[in-house]
Amino acid sequence: MLMMEKAFQDRLLSTFQGVVKFQEPLKNHTSFGIGGPADCLAEVRSLDELRTLISLAREFQQPVFILGKGSNLLVRDGGIRGVVIRLAGEFAKVMVREGDMLAAGSASLISSLLRMSIQHRLIGLEFATGIPGTLGGALCMNAGTAEEGIGSLVKEVAVVYEDGSLATLSGDKLHFSYRRSCLPPPGGIITSAILHLPQAEQGDDILARIRERYLYRLRSQPLRERSAGCIFKNPPGESAGRLIDWAGLKGVSIGGAQVSTRHGNFIINRQGATCADVLRLMELIREKVYQSFGLILETEVLVVGEG
Repeated sequence: MLMMEKAFQDRLLSTFQGVVKFQEPLKNHTSFGIGGPADCLAEVRSLDELRTLISLAREFQQPVFILGKGSNLLVRDGGIRGVVIRLAGEFAKVMVREGDMLAAGSASLISSLLRMSIQHRLIGLEFATGIPGTLGGALCMNAGTAEEGIGSLVKEVAVVYEDGSLATLSGDKLHFSYRRSCLPPPGGIITSAILHLPQAEQGDDILARIRERYLYRLRSQPLRERSAGCIFKNPPGESAGRLIDWAGLKGVSIGGAQVSTRHGNFIINRQGATCADVLRLMELIREKVYQSFGLILETEVLVVGEG
């Protein structure tokens, strides 16, 4: 593995005001608890800091990767080259505008958006109960359930490009579909978004619906285990978890990685799992499901880094 260029490190430390760590283990920054080191992990708290950092990375030809909550992410054991950016500060703010618009930074947690929607009696986000990630990550994959996705709520998305320029993208141009969107745009980083959430009617118990959804997830998913959420997308008209269950794979392990006994579409880090363990288990699941049902499971979790 090549060491990050010292000239870049020196410039970074002299010009960037945020927190920087070199050779930082990414297993400490993902819900899976898996992943090799980032050449450089930088915490960015403002748009000015972000522009400074991406300009510097561009000058030294360093690749940039945006790390959210790390909750739908599998980092390979060799880690990630270049600069891994974790947004914080102003990028984690959430506020209500014009009564029914939720304006939020891309680093804001989905749970924070839900709390704000409850406080202001805004509806439409209840389906996201229990989703552990950030708004930015949720937008990129159109996070949600089999029936609903966050893309349906998006009015606009703000991005900054690698040359420092800014743009606002209309939600109806972002091609949201099941676990897909055209975000982030090439060379762009999501900085914030505005969601349209209607006001609840008199007597509508939003909190009760959210509580019901959370308890359902708690019963049916291994929320208290280390995982990256659902590993595979649901095939059209089917449930990936049900297919994995029918294939007899619940509880199957490779190394420290195990198919959850609670939900077949979750792989948990049972004890010191590596990315290699998870990838081998994913391949076994694909093979067994294809042999049993003739269906090819498409990966939902984002796999990044070097092996």
